[in-house]
Amino acid sequence: MIESIEDLEETRGYSIREWVTMLAPRTEIKNRFKNFLRNYCTSKGQYIYKEKIKKMCENNFSSFTVEFQILANKENALAYFLPDAPLEMIAIFDE
Repeated sequence: MIESIEDLEETRGYSIREWVTMLAPRTEIKNRFKNFLRNYCTSKGQYIYKEKIKKMCENNFSSFTVEFQILANKENALAYFLPDAPLEMIAIFDE
């Protein structure tokens, strides 16, 4: 059973790099990022990441850009971990 993570920023004494590789935080990060991509909506009602994913698939591309500032405004915990554990976080985002 995966432990629930209520406060993802509370790393319980682990380094950020260690924390994001643990199963429960990693699962929570993945779920929050997935939710962000599915539900982020601009003030004009546009789901920009759904559109980016759709265009990526239509054009047979393998990636798209996520604006850090938007991520930081909506999912600050994810943006908080990114500078200290970039390789680990990008690997989770890629999943």
